[in-house]
Amino acid sequence: MTVQKLRLAAFTLVKYGALPEAAEVLAQILELDPENYEAAIMAKVVADPEEP
Repeated sequence: MTVQKLRLAAFTLVKYGALPEAAEVLAQILELDPENYEAAIMAKVVADPEEP
């Protein structure tokens, strides 16, 4: 699966509140592209949505 498709999946999962699943998809993105800034930030937000 491409990073773009995974990115779309992550956004969709976050939109519908499926945070554990979104975290898994974001981890896959970072595995394929470890320097993906957007996925790294989203992963931090998904891990702790209460943290500003």
